[in-house]
Amino acid sequence: MEQLEEREKSWVSKLTTLVVTLGFFFVWRLMDSAIADVLILIGVLFIHELGHYIGMRMFDYRNVTMFFIPFVGAAVSGQKTHVEGWKQAVVSLLGPFPGIFLGFSLAAVYVFQPHALLWKFASIFILLNASQLLPIYPLDGGRFLNDVLFVRSYHVESVFRALAGCALMAGGWVLGSWVLGVIGFFVMTSAPYAWKVGLLAHEIKGFGLLDEGHLVEKMPVEVAYVLFADLRRIFPHAVDAKSLATHAKAVWEKINARPPGLGATIALVGFYAGTIVMLLIALFVFVAASERSWDGKMDHGARAYQGGRYLEAESAYRQALKLAAGFGKDDPRRADSLVGLGKTLSILEKNEEAERCLRDGLRIRESALGGQDAVVADALMALVEVLAKDPARMDEAKVLAERADAIPGSEVPKAWKHDYRFGADKSDAKKSTE
Repeated sequence: MEQLEEREKSWVSKLTTLVVTLGFFFVWRLMDSAIADVLILIGVLFIHELGHYIGMRMFDYRNVTMFFIPFVGAAVSGQKTHVEGWKQAVVSLLGPFPGIFLGFSLAAVYVFQPHALLWKFASIFILLNASQLLPIYPLDGGRFLNDVLFVRSYHVESVFRALAGCALMAGGWVLGSWVLGVIGFFVMTSAPYAWKVGLLAHEIKGFGLLDEGHLVEKMPVEVAYVLFADLRRIFPHAVDAKSLATHAKAVWEKINARPPGLGATIALVGFYAGTIVMLLIALFVFVAASERSWDGKMDHGARAYQGGRYLEAESAYRQALKLAAGFGKDDPRRADSLVGLGKTLSILEKNEEAERCLRDGLRIRESALGGQDAVVADALMALVEVLAKDPARMDEAKVLAERADAIPGSEVPKAWKHDYRFGADKSDAKKSTE
């Protein structure tokens, strides 16, 4: 136990752990995300964990180490036997609070300086850190409640873990996330261990071998004799000294757990509850603001378009186009608004305005991305569909369709590749269709 408690990691070891785990996390996220999105996520996670790191260093934790976990996120670990409950609670809150503050600050800036990157940062900061305040172990909110309330009774703490594990597994099933389900499984199966550790700590306290008012850092020899005999009974598979010492250390930390006093508990729980209420109100405002943002309007337009609600889609895309004016005349987001609106207007047979929107959007996309990008092909084919409605403009439509077909990754409909628009005879196309 002394070796476990006194072993000090070097700063080189801590830095190596951070860099190596960050590398693995980066590579894993790149498999299904753009590099810009991965970098944003890493930045948000780093700031979140930096809050925990500063809190642990401030309260003299030992071996404080930050690391990333592929499939999960990031974490900070530290060691200290004697930590007052209110300090542990503060450490739990120092992760999400700075991120939430930064998120809402960036959202406020976005109101006056609209920029897609700014909104993305604000969204991830708020959503990631707000979710951490949920009262589910091992999220920060769950750890906070455990350190302030449930640590007082190993019965309640074990039940809390079991319920949290079940909630996480249910969430994983509903969201289709196997990662969340696996985390929930391990949390649920940790409940029996928490019960055993809490039971041993309760029994040791009941023997009267310790003066709770004058606890010492190291376990007294008379306590060790009693504890290790019980450990062999409770954990019969832990036969080597290191395994027994690891379990003993967990029991010793539980014995030394110091939950806050009544006044501090009321204040901390009141602060947490008030924060949750204020956060729910702020999230409601944030969601309402996101609906008014360019991204929100574009998402609204896309959902309405796909659902066949074209008048609703037209209105959303027009609002998005107005917001995109603040990005600049040749900004790609303005092109996205124009193309979305043009496609919708084409469905509604407002062909002249649809053509103007699509040509303007095509010009911006070609200027920003070149002529060989898939989104350029998408704009070309949308324009082709408008032109093809007029038989007199079929030759122009054919030229644009051939340009789109030559772009790698384009999705030109097969009908355009087999009928007269690509050079085949009209009568042959008619026979083929029949």
